[in-house]
Amino acid sequence: MFWMELQNHFLSNHHAMPITTASIHARRESLHLTHY
Repeated sequence: MFWMELQNHFLSNHHAMPITTASIHARRESLHLTHY
């Protein structure tokens, strides 16, 4: 659900796509780190 909201938010901001894509990967990695 959380990722769906993020996708919807980012899809509505196409101009910010490059930055958001990088932040998504960084956030995903940080989530994995905190998961353990």
